[in-house]
Amino acid sequence: MQYVFYARDHGGDPRAGIPDLEKALVPGSGTGLPVDWNDLVIATKAFLMGDRPTLLAVRERVAAMPPGAARWLKSPHDVDDLINNLGKPYGSWWPKEESKK
Repeated sequence: MQYVFYARDHGGDPRAGIPDLEKALVPGSGTGLPVDWNDLVIATKAFLMGDRPTLLAVRERVAAMPPGAARWLKSPHDVDDLINNLGKPYGSWWPKEESKK
């Protein structure tokens, strides 16, 4: 996951991180990771691949989570952000770290 964010800020190709995203999926529960971890990974990969149906499926899973259960995708609107920006460079609609300071 870190490579995708690093590439965004340093001119790399975020799609090069897809193999690492595939390795980041964690089977089963009780992993100690937030309940939305796999959906975050799946949504990131789907965005990079332009896979709208998968993003819509993730959106539905996030909408079904109990309030406060998710750490990364706190609402379906977080996934909508990815859906609405399909085709753009990953994260290009977010402010860069330098501008946050």
